[in-house]
Amino acid sequence: MLLALLAPLVGCASESWEDQAIQATQMGDYTLAADFYTRAAIEAGCPARARLLIRRAEVQELDGIGASAMESIDKAISNCPDHTEAWWMRAQRAAEAGDRERAMADAAEIQAVHPEAAALYAELAMEEQLERSIRDRTQALVSTLKDSLDLEAKDVKLRGRNRETLARQVPVPMTLSYQVRQSVQSPQKFELQWEEMWSYRGDAADDGYVLVRRLDLPPLDHGMPLYFRLSMSNQRQAMRFVVSPRGEIVDSTWLRNGPNRGMRPEMLAPEVEGTLRRRRLFDPGESGERGPGDTWRGEDVRIVDGKPVAVEFTSRAVAWEETLGVRTLRVRTQLTAEGYSCDEEHWLHVATAVPVRWTRTVKYAVQTPSGPDAWQESLQGALVSISGIE
Repeated sequence: MLLALLAPLVGCASESWEDQAIQATQMGDYTLAADFYTRAAIEAGCPARARLLIRRAEVQELDGIGASAMESIDKAISNCPDHTEAWWMRAQRAAEAGDRERAMADAAEIQAVHPEAAALYAELAMEEQLERSIRDRTQALVSTLKDSLDLEAKDVKLRGRNRETLARQVPVPMTLSYQVRQSVQSPQKFELQWEEMWSYRGDAADDGYVLVRRLDLPPLDHGMPLYFRLSMSNQRQAMRFVVSPRGEIVDSTWLRNGPNRGMRPEMLAPEVEGTLRRRRLFDPGESGERGPGDTWRGEDVRIVDGKPVAVEFTSRAVAWEETLGVRTLRVRTQLTAEGYSCDEEHWLHVATAVPVRWTRTVKYAVQTPSGPDAWQESLQGALVSISGIE
């Protein structure tokens, strides 16, 4: 009886290891099939050994053990280096895994005799060349902006009302530092200055990237409103936002451990996403072109009292101006919502979407235990340094 039960699994003694492996595969026992293919490969010579090791890799993939499958393919190549299908299989797996360097190297080994490998190599080589071109162009754009920046230059109004194509997002990788001055008129009067860092991290050839934001704030006076101290103090620590190719923030965390009180990355994320999305989708327009006289509308998000507030905005391109030595398009924006109003101006560098200067005057209300506080403040930011490129 026991022998009768085991017979379907191991087959008859007269059956080859390969035949038994095929039967085990058909029964869904991939572990047993891999063992039979191993035994068959040990007894075989090339090119049959490579073929059997490839079959073992295939059943190991069916069994969900991809690492072991790659080891089988590696063994097929090392044992039988003239077996083109083993090289082709590894090239395909490497390409699917995103390991372009390995895929190109394997495809190159057999492209002279394997048309599909030659096609894969050509496709990957074209992708590599395109990405290298994008990276070189990005570095050239950022270098141009860096070379143009002159903190001592006076503002110059430029003639012309031509329309030009604006970049839809800031190139990566680069780090921008702004000197910011804040003046609060209500509910108390005070001023504050800090340096604000926006670090764009990623590959210029990819649409997604990581944004790291940090404020180098001075010590906050305990006489300042509690709302202000809680919302600002945490921003001394770097916040990390993962931005998808659609411009959406898919993750927001502290770059390192941060407090679980006051303003936190997940609370600020909607405002950061709104800023990125507005620049990406609305400022350049569908054609990507803007020029003096153009107007457009859209939606944004601002954080008030720790909560996201949906606001509507209307923007108008005012004029071409040279500020801090950089040719920019000056854009004026009005943002409104219930209990919130804001007037903004941005001086945008066309080729990189980098704001060289910006101003903001805003009014909003914050609820406190003693009643609502009417806040009125203005901010001015100016680009002071660009780093992170070689």
